[in-house]
Formats: sequence, C-alpha cells, structure tokens
Amino acid sequence: LDRGQDVQLHTHLNFYYYSRRMEAPGDLARRTDNLADLEPPLRGELVDRACELFRRAAGYDATAYRAGNWRGSRALLRDLGARGIVVDASFNRNLQGRGSFDNEPVEVNALQLIEGVWELPITVARQRLPDPSLTDGLRPFDPVSLSCWELRKVLDDAYAAGTTHISAVFHSFSGVKAKDVQY
Repeated sequence: LDRGQDVQLHTHLNFYYYSRRMEAPGDLARRTDNLADLEPPLRGELVDRACELFRRAAGYDATAYRAGNWRGSRALLRDLGARGIVVDASFNRNLQGRGSFDNEPVEVNALQLIEGVWELPITVARQRLPDPSLTDGLRPFDPVSLSCWELRKVLDDAYAAGTTHISAVFHSFSGVKAKDVQY
C-alpha cells in the first residue's frame, strides 16, 4: 500500500480452521481451504469476515477478489457481489472440473459478467509438450512456469487476436530462491 499498489482480497481458510481448532480441540469437522465448497450461510459469513479483516488491514473495502486455489463458483460470485466485490479472478480453465467453476459455462481468456461480477479469468496458453497435469494442454500465464519466449508469444498472440485483458498469476514468493526447506 505504501508503494501505491492496488491490494485486493484473496482467501485461504487454513487460519480460520486453525483458530477453530484452538477454540475447540476435539472438533474434527470437515475442513476445506475453498470458500466455494462451503454452503450458505457459512460461506457468506466467512466472506463477511474476510472483507472485514481486509478493511481493517488495508483501510478500504476490497473491490476485487481471487479465491484460494482458484476454487470459484457462481454461488460464490453472488456472495461477493452482495458485498461490493465487482471483479473476480478465480476462474482457471486448467482446474475446471477440479474445483474452478465446475460444470459452469465460463469463457476462457475473456472478461465476462457473471452473476453481476466481472470475471477476469487467469489467462491460459496451450503448451505443446505433453503434460498430464494440464487440462487440454493449457498452462496458466505465470512467469514462473513459462519461458520468456512463451510469455512473449502469449502476449503477441493475444494482441493479434484482439484480446482486451490478460491476467497473469504471480505469487509474492515466486521470486524467492529457496536456500533451504524453509527458505
């Protein structure tokens, strides 16, 4: 924030479950790291809690969101929209069928309005080398997993195709060179 960056909301539920475990050590209820996997009203309550924690930390309301593990759904988008989130970046075509908008029609590499929220999916590019972990050979646009040539090719092809938005993933720890197991 001090450097003028646009900070927005991203969730993982591991700390929520850790705090619950500390409050009730015997509680072994089903746990998930994915808000989209939860049913209402708990999902909405946790979105409210995340938005409040963000507001306290950042000093303003979040307007954009990305689900941990790219696990999103239309139901989650409705919850986000009801809380003032206008942009979501949770759809990852490589993970569709494994938690990212499963069985829901979402366009690949296109900004689209879904449930009143603009969905800006992670840009994916076809990789020629066989990789069984990829859906349809699509790899997320990630500077850590693509070569400089591949990154440039994606950008050039997107420009030539008239693509209006590119969404890259880059985690804060991606640029860290591990010197040992705990960095």
